[in-house]
Amino acid sequence: MILGYEKKGALRNPKAEKVIILHDWFSDHSSYDPCLPYFDQDNYKYAFIDLRGYGLSKEHAGQYTLAEVAQDIIDTADHLGWPQFHLVGHSMSALMGQFICALASQRIKSFIAVTPVGATGTPGVTPEILGFMTAAATDNDEFAAQAVHMMTDNRYGKTWADFKVRNWRQTSIVEARVGYMHLFLNSDILEEVKGLEVPMAVIFGNRDAEAYRRPIIEKTFAKWFPKCELFEIDNAGHYPMQETPVAFATTLIAFLDKHLG
Repeated sequence: MILGYEKKGALRNPKAEKVIILHDWFSDHSSYDPCLPYFDQDNYKYAFIDLRGYGLSKEHAGQYTLAEVAQDIIDTADHLGWPQFHLVGHSMSALMGQFICALASQRIKSFIAVTPVGATGTPGVTPEILGFMTAAATDNDEFAAQAVHMMTDNRYGKTWADFKVRNWRQTSIVEARVGYMHLFLNSDILEEVKGLEVPMAVIFGNRDAEAYRRPIIEKTFAKWFPKCELFEIDNAGHYPMQETPVAFATTLIAFLDKHLG
């Protein structure tokens, strides 16, 4: 299946580098809108792809598995005529991105994992946490707002959380939210991806939830991947493309610039 996508960037530059960008659990590709003005749109061409059940792919239901996601991304890249590309994944889609890198490493020029779920998924989830997350994903707006606050160090007001929850509901279907939740909670692909030689950046915020901060990133990504570089963004939580868009865009483009050709 060809996923829905939105293309931005270089129109008349035949040598423009190709970048595929994936979204997180809490939004479709529109979460990147605040940082678009600060992306290099002369030397790069971007495809913002929506996963099944989200955004421009909202009408396409799925099984919500890693294999399905990877095949959809590769099929869409083929449709775009992009034999090689850089890949960006955010949170749950950074887990998906690791799987795609292992499956098609010859096609990935570099990989940028933003506030990423690691290759071991989300170990240690209790029945209580699972119940909370399932309710948030289905119809409990109060729980969903609590989740937003937890991922941003409880620094923002009600308007921020309301916006995130409303956008989540409008840009995705329940089945996809629940399906992808089980994917990023339960997937363990460490043995399949450990040691990948793809150049990799991990961008994370110092105000994210504890599981996504530097100590954990250093124990996981920095040890698993020999070509991994870490980039910490000050004053950002789990959504740096919305919280600190200039810093996020600058960091992302600087890494891409090092991996041209």
